[in-house]
Amino acid sequence: MKYFLNICLIVLIGVNCAIADTGSDLKPENEWIYDYSSKISKKVGLVRFSIFKNKDGNLLEKASYDLQDNNFNRKEAFVYERPLPIGNIVVDSVHPLSLRAYHEFSPYLLLNGDSSQKLDSSSFKKSTPRFSYLDDSGWLFSGQYVGIEKIKFGEREYEASKFKFYGSRPTYLAHCRQGQEGEISSEVWYVKGIDRYVKQVVNTFHCRIAGPGFHLDEEIYQLLPNSSVLAAINEKESLKELDSQKIKIDASKEECKALGFTDKTENFGNCVLRLIK
Repeated sequence: MKYFLNICLIVLIGVNCAIADTGSDLKPENEWIYDYSSKISKKVGLVRFSIFKNKDGNLLEKASYDLQDNNFNRKEAFVYERPLPIGNIVVDSVHPLSLRAYHEFSPYLLLNGDSSQKLDSSSFKKSTPRFSYLDDSGWLFSGQYVGIEKIKFGEREYEASKFKFYGSRPTYLAHCRQGQEGEISSEVWYVKGIDRYVKQVVNTFHCRIAGPGFHLDEEIYQLLPNSSVLAAINEKESLKELDSQKIKIDASKEECKALGFTDKTENFGNCVLRLIK
């Protein structure tokens, strides 16, 4: 895999117009529902991320996984609570029994136009349990802004800012045991007005003994249209369209009056209709 071998500064030229001004706030009633699937472990189902306040009034995130493990024909459901993973971060949700970790890169990239949250890959943080393979001081993380891509979910198509993130750690025979991760990469799409990513594809690879590490899994998170935050942004877009239409109608009325038509007459109405078409 040919990604960045050294930590670098992520270039954000042209990105702010797409994702910096979300125009929304993180609130306890916000919920993001994702369709989840994994290519190799054969798990499918829904994942819900929601915001809540603890007793001290601080915002935290709850991850609720409800999956079907098709390899073993069994359900896998658990809830994991963690500090709100804001900014430049690699974060895990961990099944309390199997200790299986589900990775995400930077779930919330930029919020409310706060330029201080621009991704500087020299300051990657990790929010991972001590037993996780990601809890290793040898990991190096980097990222790259790819550009704007069209992405469709629900009935609409959105412009999304796409990033690639990558992590690797030096491994050797005594340190490279079965199932341990040595490389992880992720493609992430963010849409203006939706605080969490709308799609993420995470690939994990076994640590290297000789040559490239073999592929452990590919996991996909795809935002569903019934998420409350998505409904809110669609409502805002609809209101903008209505405002735009009203402005156009008002301008057409003034033009028809200037042409000599009398307000609230049939000819006046026909004039307005011709102009707004």
